[in-house]
Amino acid sequence: MTENSMIKYAETVLVSGVNIQKGQYLIISCPIPAREIAHVIAKTAYDLGAKRVYIDWRDFEFNKIRVEKEDVSDLTNLFDFEIEARNSFIEKDVCRVAIVCENPDLFVGVDPAKKDAYDRAMSVAFRPFMSAQMSNKIRWCVCAYPEKSWAKKLFPDLSDEDAMNNLWDMICKAMRLDTPDPVKAWADFAEKAQKRADILNNAKIDTLHYKNSLGTDLIVGMMEDSIWLSAKELDKNGIPFIANIPTEEIFSAPHRLRVDGTLCASLPLSYGGNIIDGFTLKFEKGRIVSYSAKVGEEYLKNIIETDEGSHYLGEIALVQQDSPISNMNTLFYETLFDENASCHFAFGEGYPTCVKASETLSGKDLVDHGLNDSLQHVDFMVGTKDLEITAYLKDGSTMIIMKDGNFVI
Repeated sequence: MTENSMIKYAETVLVSGVNIQKGQYLIISCPIPAREIAHVIAKTAYDLGAKRVYIDWRDFEFNKIRVEKEDVSDLTNLFDFEIEARNSFIEKDVCRVAIVCENPDLFVGVDPAKKDAYDRAMSVAFRPFMSAQMSNKIRWCVCAYPEKSWAKKLFPDLSDEDAMNNLWDMICKAMRLDTPDPVKAWADFAEKAQKRADILNNAKIDTLHYKNSLGTDLIVGMMEDSIWLSAKELDKNGIPFIANIPTEEIFSAPHRLRVDGTLCASLPLSYGGNIIDGFTLKFEKGRIVSYSAKVGEEYLKNIIETDEGSHYLGEIALVQQDSPISNMNTLFYETLFDENASCHFAFGEGYPTCVKASETLSGKDLVDHGLNDSLQHVDFMVGTKDLEITAYLKDGSTMIIMKDGNFVI
């Protein structure tokens, strides 16, 4: 982790990612093990003209202690100042960098009911802030930094130092930091991804048919005014940003009531420090009517049973198999990377920005359009090397979107 590579990292998430503006506030949500890169990001942000940087320190080890030791009633009762602080950011001109850096197995063995209660309480308390972020009222970027337990899970036979260096190298490659000019590389990628999104938007898709040898056989209906988005998005003021670095996806929101058939996960899902693997979902009129998992079914249940909306899909995302992260042939046990190696969906909340003219619509209007509403938003991977996706267009014609896991368009 050279000084030069960390500076390139900071510049990439601040310029290509949140596109920080002079005089703006920056929030850095940072797990304790990532403090070194948070300091580099903060210094670089000031150099780029940030007015103020606030670091929101995250201590996941302490969170585990709380879940293990506190009664549920105390665990789920947040202090008023925690909620007020988060909500105060909504009214300010802020952007947010969220760093992923945690042990994928941290909560293994912890009572799943207590962990679920804790997660649910956090989701309820911080719903206004997360809704502002999901509707792009706040520009945001999620990125990652190596953590020892995470690195050792990927490279158990290496020393701690070598495992960390290997993971850092892979993160740098996924973030295009290995290119002469990462900011330009992301601009070039965003332009190419937008061309594919434009093709999908112009096609006027009614439904999509997913099929592969795992057993997926699913019909997904789109909303009348669904929009396909790519790497570059626009905030409420029309300022462009990239919400995930890395990202390889083109995404939208399905109509929550127009999903029917069987959907099989293709990769394990690391959720809250626990692994869910080999799971299958069955849908009728959008709702999950049955599900099973070979590993971690109890954790899958906690996701799906969060609220009524978590029984429905909120996101549909297309990622081809022949892509930088997929070609690393590595299961990262971190959704930021694994979702960008595979086509995926998300349980729960849909992005309002995936609905045309969403800024003029109320929450009820968005739901009436077919957008899903939930406390949850959990991505899971479904892409395979033999996945075929056929689009049925509103004019009655068909179009192959993907064949053998790769884009045809």
